[in-house]
Amino acid sequence: MKKYFLIGIAGSGMNSLAYFLKAEGHEIMGSDRSFDRSEMKNVKQELLTKNIKVFPQNGLGITADLDGIIYSSAVQKNNLDLIKARECHLPIILRAQMLAHIFNLKEGIAVSGTSGKTTVVGMIASILQEAKIDFSFLCGGKVKGLSQNVAIDWKLGKSSSMVIEADESDGSLIHYKPKISIITNISKDHKDLDELYPLFQHFIDSTQGLIILNGDCPETKNIRIGKNSTSFFKKEHVQSLQLSDEGSYFTVDKIPFQLTVPGTHNVMNALAAILAAQALQIPMNQIQGGLRKFQGIERRLELIGTVKKTRVYNDYSHNPAKIHAALETLKILTHRLIVVYQPHGFGPLKHQWDELLETFSKGISSKDILYLLPIYDAGGTANRSVSSEDFVKDLKKRNVPAFFCQNREDLQKRMKEEMIEGDVVTVMGARDGTLTELAYKIFEGIDHRTPITYNLSPIFPASRM
Repeated sequence: MKKYFLIGIAGSGMNSLAYFLKAEGHEIMGSDRSFDRSEMKNVKQELLTKNIKVFPQNGLGITADLDGIIYSSAVQKNNLDLIKARECHLPIILRAQMLAHIFNLKEGIAVSGTSGKTTVVGMIASILQEAKIDFSFLCGGKVKGLSQNVAIDWKLGKSSSMVIEADESDGSLIHYKPKISIITNISKDHKDLDELYPLFQHFIDSTQGLIILNGDCPETKNIRIGKNSTSFFKKEHVQSLQLSDEGSYFTVDKIPFQLTVPGTHNVMNALAAILAAQALQIPMNQIQGGLRKFQGIERRLELIGTVKKTRVYNDYSHNPAKIHAALETLKILTHRLIVVYQPHGFGPLKHQWDELLETFSKGISSKDILYLLPIYDAGGTANRSVSSEDFVKDLKKRNVPAFFCQNREDLQKRMKEEMIEGDVVTVMGARDGTLTELAYKIFEGIDHRTPITYNLSPIFPASRM
């Protein structure tokens, strides 16, 4: 047993790693600046309930008897815990390095790509569970349906099988040596394309077995394939596609599949999961069953409820590719879309300014409404030279019906005045755990709520993607 201190323990990736290491038998403790601001109280309480000590982020929790300090790439160099750890000459380990240490000893599947990683991990996990394989997994979102009554983002299994997300945003992709690697897609996000290509190339070069690539993504064509076996998934592989308000039906090589998560992007995610499962020689009926039982990921186009034919969704979309996929999925459900978007950081908004303008310009029609909330401020030394208000001004220049809301009270007042029966509302954004609460408040603010229903009848006739 070792004693680890996790800096940034409330973050989605760090939090799941903390519980995973705890399950392995290690003593775990940590800190998070959100706790110091009295935020994410439920996350803190859950850690304490599991006997994981939580300290203020002031260096006092760092002691000489620790076996290692684990930190995320979001932690800044002037963090007091990190400074104290250096002074104590303690081993300092990046989260991805610790995860790679665990993963590289397994028969591992690593899922990478700008968008879809969490969903593909969840789909593969659901298939492995259907196949009764006692697998391990770690991912950046909570998968529904794997555990009774609770969504989970980690599991420690007894077999050698393990599935993880391999994140390119901080460059940590290079640490993994998967038996099976998947690239869902490549597009500009936290890094420019010229920075991403070498990272994905290293990831592919480190793969010890099968490589699975999105054959429709033009950027994956810049990745050189060596001697490894390679499988491609493409839209043309899908036949008899029927999309519904809550899922899809399609065939691949005349084999039928059903999903209870909406959107053509999820059909593509399923193709990647199918190829990975086939590589593991899982019987096709178990692959079909695992995908059918996959209930989705929290905050990935998650339906909160319906009110007089008005639907409210909670969604993690925050970069251009994710937002595009979400808007395309929701458009088929409604005559009018109301989007609430909270940029998840000053740096990301500035870096993706033009791409986000283009995405919203194409995805928001003249009859839709786009509300922008102030940029989520996680603290630290971020350059705060951009604002949601300025972004709205640029959107208006493109004739996008966009409006800036000073706060959530302003937003809720406007929405109550604007919403009509049949609207589809979605709350979009990352990092801020209170966005889920906002989505529920919007839902609860509408009178005459009705139960959520799951109607898998097609919205439009069978088609190809």
